[in-house]
Amino acid sequence: MGACVHEGQLHALTEYINGGSLEQLVQSEEPLSWETRASLGLDIARALHYLHRRQVFHRDLTSKNVLIRRNDDGSLSGVVGDFGLAAKIPNPLLPSPLSTVGSFWWMAPECITNRPYNQRADVFSFGVILLEMMARVSADPDVLQRTPSFGIDYLAFVSLCPADCQLELLLIAFSCCVHEAASRPSFGELVRRLEAVLSGLRAELRRAVSPTPRLAHAEERHQRTCRRTSRPRCPAVDHRRSLSDDNQLALADACSPSDKARVHRRHSHCRETRPRPALRSPRDVAEYMAARDPAYKPGDTANPFNALKQYRDGRNVGEPEPAELSPGSCRSEQSQEELARWRAPLAHRSSSVYTDSSDDISSLGCEAEERGRPDRGGGDTDIRQIVEYFERSGGGRACVYSTARYLLFGP
Repeated sequence: MGACVHEGQLHALTEYINGGSLEQLVQSEEPLSWETRASLGLDIARALHYLHRRQVFHRDLTSKNVLIRRNDDGSLSGVVGDFGLAAKIPNPLLPSPLSTVGSFWWMAPECITNRPYNQRADVFSFGVILLEMMARVSADPDVLQRTPSFGIDYLAFVSLCPADCQLELLLIAFSCCVHEAASRPSFGELVRRLEAVLSGLRAELRRAVSPTPRLAHAEERHQRTCRRTSRPRCPAVDHRRSLSDDNQLALADACSPSDKARVHRRHSHCRETRPRPALRSPRDVAEYMAARDPAYKPGDTANPFNALKQYRDGRNVGEPEPAELSPGSCRSEQSQEELARWRAPLAHRSSSVYTDSSDDISSLGCEAEERGRPDRGGGDTDIRQIVEYFERSGGGRACVYSTARYLLFGP
């Protein structure tokens, strides 16, 4: 939204988001309707569609990096943040290797296995976020089970689905998590599909709250009857076959045996394209996706991430020395020395953190060096006090604060 200079440092001014992160919302006890979940998913899809159209992809899309705005009417909106690892989408004609970055639990299989990747990696991360919202579980692979190739275990996820699971939304989430990146939908397609799901859910809600549903159904049946009776009538026939069937039979009677075979061959060819089978339960959706994903291999409940030494050690992918990171994340482009250089000036920058409180930020001990007090081990102590202050005051979701905490504590 803007920028400012304070004490010789450039700071970004961003919108204050008052609802915490999506991860906190998912794991809270707050009720979430399917309409709200679909709406939040649509907000994220629109944001990533906007980003991808400008040839940039996020590379660290997680439920931690989606903030929740609580609107005045009580509705919730999703806001995508933390673009520190965003990069230009690689040119498919001139592929260039990209380092592996992001958070393990949301990373696409091609990223984890150090294969070339592109914007479709964001689609996989989005699918994991949708599954988190649907089952209201953590993305931890010990909960949200994965296959040995780091894909989603469709059949195992069925046990996490609620009884009233929205099947079309589940199908969208699974389609985002297909192992082959080229088979995943684009965010433009996801926006269209989620808009259709949301429209359907809102239509069902309107019908549910309608005071006279029977009259509405009767009027709809009456309109359908009027449309049928207004159509031009076909010539009467003394059998129930359609005219197209009669034409086919008449042509077959007048043709040679080889011509008859061609007639039937053409007739059967028209029936080769069959619609998607009826999906009546989460199990049906899981089996349908398992059949469409050649890389899917069920039956192994072991956490595949445990086989990664970087994951076990809690360090960055491709980083030889241990790093102070949680097992769920990796940042191979930033060394610990770089993080240390970032942390040092944080104590001096903290006075520019936005708050709607009248409290003086400098009173939290962020001007230790300027007041001539002895050094207490760098800026870590000072920024920890800033963190505690924001947690007490309820302003801990400010984007600048989130960045400071991310640099200090990791994700």
